[in-house]
Amino acid sequence: MRVEAIPGSRYAYSGGGYEIVHALIEATTKMKFQDALEDLLLRPAGMANSYFLQPLPGELVRRAAAGHDANGNELPGGWRVVPELAAGGLWSSAMDLARLSLELEAAYRGESGALLAGATARAMMTQQNGGPYGLGAASRAMAQAAS
Repeated sequence: MRVEAIPGSRYAYSGGGYEIVHALIEATTKMKFQDALEDLLLRPAGMANSYFLQPLPGELVRRAAAGHDANGNELPGGWRVVPELAAGGLWSSAMDLARLSLELEAAYRGESGALLAGATARAMMTQQNGGPYGLGAASRAMAQAAS
């Protein structure tokens, strides 16, 4: 991985940047990434059918939907397996992703007991440097829906 621009100066997706976050989470929590995310995010958000695992263990394979490419064709082997957990290792159900969206919306509105501080959620949902996304997966459209 190499720096191509001053961080924060322009929009560009960086899978490698997510891997730095992965390493920081492990160093800070002294836990494996998947265990830290289970404790800090998945369990508190009620995401019982979400996992940071690669490859998907055999007992969960039969529950997984097949992935598809941009043309709607099923991916060979059913899905992509990537070694980078932070950048592409989340397996989740539609219901769990909806739960996460509701948690982010509650934080955005500053509700007590939310997973994140309101300012953090608002930063996540504010477009950054002319790109289509905020910090992480949330976008301005999500912020507008929450308000």
